[in-house]
Amino acid sequence: MQVTNELIDSGTIDDEKFRDIFISHDYSVSHFKEIEKPDFIQTIKERDFGGVGNDWLDKIDESTRLSESLLSYNENFIIIAEYNLVKNLDWGSPSEEYMYQVAVNDKLNKNENYIFGSVFHQLSCDYHSISAGGHFIIVIRDHRFDRFDIKSNWIAINPALARHLEWIPETTKLFAWKNSKGELMAESVYWSNGNVQMTPRKDAEVGEGWFVLVSEAGLKQINSIEKNLFLQKKLERTKYEDSTLMTKDIFNVIKIQL
Repeated sequence: MQVTNELIDSGTIDDEKFRDIFISHDYSVSHFKEIEKPDFIQTIKERDFGGVGNDWLDKIDESTRLSESLLSYNENFIIIAEYNLVKNLDWGSPSEEYMYQVAVNDKLNKNENYIFGSVFHQLSCDYHSISAGGHFIIVIRDHRFDRFDIKSNWIAINPALARHLEWIPETTKLFAWKNSKGELMAESVYWSNGNVQMTPRKDAEVGEGWFVLVSEAGLKQINSIEKNLFLQKKLERTKYEDSTLMTKDIFNVIKIQL
């Protein structure tokens, strides 16, 4: 800290820029609203008794989530992105991480942890003014540090895209936008079902995640400027066997016909 103060006093570094680099705690996260686990989120239940078999990893391509098309939510909204983690508390802690998004191309970067555009180390309260995110419809909040949870790694519609569509920030919902008539165009929803850090050998399942909603009218607006849309999906299964972590993932791309 003494060296840092000397650098600031000498004008070598700017104190405001330096402070931005070390932003770590996002106080908004603890106030996010949450809902119970929705029915469309996957459940790890291979059989009624006996937990998950050893061949569960090899059967990853049988997951119904990989073949789903666009899902409706309530009456007038479409789910255009998901990021969730489900964990079965059976011995071995089998878990599934599922990512899904409406994308502007059919290329998945299989070397990346996420399939979304990245909003790197930004505070949640600044979301509506963020200009980063690249040519993506969906962005995820990424961090400089690894100790943050899924609730802090929110996903949302790219704010640059929303502003391009002339949508207006809607501050009564999470990462939401409305049109000039006051109609809700997009929002993010966080769900939670128990503590994903719980230890195994319990008869239960835990999980948490995010999904992004866009109104039917909003999706048509997006499609008016992005003609070729795809569903990009990534599903990863993990399971411990004899204290060894075993992992298998699969990617899927589906052309959308609107």
